Amino acid sequence: MPTERPSFSEGGKATRSLSEAQHGAQRFLLQEIADSSPNDKTILLLRGLPGVGKSTVTDTIKQTKSVRVAPDATLLQYDEGLRERTFNIPGTIIMSAIPSEEAEIRRQYGSTHEIKDNIMKGMTEAEMRAFLEKNLRGQEPTVPLSQLVSFTMGVPRLGKLLTIRPELTERITRETAGKYHRALDIFFPRDNSDNFSEYLNIPPSPAVIAAGREIKWNGAVDLSRVLEQQLAFQEKYGIEEFSPEFVDPITTRIYEQAAENGRARRTNPQISILAPEVPPEIYGQIEASLGIALDNPLFSRWPATELIARSKRSQIFRAEDAKVAVLVKHPSGKKIGELPFYNDDKRLNEIATQIPQLNTKTTDERHARFFVQGRNHDALYPSVIVFGHMVESLLQQVGASYVVDNQLAGEKYWFNGQTKKLTVF
Repeated sequence: MPTERPSFSEGGKATRSLSEAQHGAQRFLLQEIADSSPNDKTILLLRGLPGVGKSTVTDTIKQTKSVRVAPDATLLQYDEGLRERTFNIPGTIIMSAIPSEEAEIRRQYGSTHEIKDNIMKGMTEAEMRAFLEKNLRGQEPTVPLSQLVSFTMGVPRLGKLLTIRPELTERITRETAGKYHRALDIFFPRDNSDNFSEYLNIPPSPAVIAAGREIKWNGAVDLSRVLEQQLAFQEKYGIEEFSPEFVDPITTRIYEQAAENGRARRTNPQISILAPEVPPEIYGQIEASLGIALDNPLFSRWPATELIARSKRSQIFRAEDAKVAVLVKHPSGKKIGELPFYNDDKRLNEIATQIPQLNTKTTDERHARFFVQGRNHDALYPSVIVFGHMVESLLQQVGASYVVDNQLAGEKYWFNGQTKKLTVF
């Protein structure tokens, strides 16, 4: 395991530990700054793939009047005033760029500035293994650690995504890595698209390359995008959310069918979900995730539908566009929500009474009853898919038993929270 060393900015302030490649980039910047003068017009260009930690390195550099870290290259491209304020003043300018931006930077500023560049690679296998172990905080991942290391290609940001929840499966981790690899065509100039070794210490594995080629949008939820949102919210708010994956893979096939039906306008875009008996400890996880806990400061001001739309899980999924009904009996006995459309909760309740594991005749008064429904116009069927996926994946992850009338997929089914298995009627 590599030794972690504290690194220091020019001002001597300790920062988080850096990889060997980041240390090398930092040494390059500090040496060039030490050799520069205030009247120089120099650009120090730090090149690397997205997510390898270029900003982590530039954040360690103390800025002065003659040493400045430039804004993002994309912002500079579209803001003439920002370009003038950045480049018209003498001094050393530090820029970060992905490979595809290098040529444009040299074209725009090469005649007025001396450009010195440094390539910052991703982590080595040993560094990434230590990085993932730290992110997992002692939890055992579903996917073997060696396989996760291979999937990351040494990119720290990708490593964070793949370990945001230890229960993430091989499928979602491989597809997320494949999506990143597929985007390398954008990051690399066309005539240099295969030269990954210049930027990566861990080469893309055949499994990752194949996953990137197999990616097709089928109208269902893009889980890799949801993971990116989940990581962003975790970093911003410190909130950990349950995995966006279904526990039983049959559910994935049902939602793919729902997407196909939605595109063909074959079925009613509506999904109704009822968990008739939810133990208090499980319901507490559901209400916290969906923003409908009684201690939510906004509980008395907003309806439950609005609370769900504004919940962190809903924002992570971007599931706020469906028309939603919710009706909950809280463990305390308090009723939450409004009457659902067309009394569909009663129809689902009739189905639930026929399933011994969901038999409401033996309801424990301390148990919650949870009903939600999402619907929309035909053309807006994706919003219903996203909403249904958001709720069902949560119920499966926390182990709640529930029954569904998924009219968009044309299926009725129920999930056993104890066995983690889904059964289609």
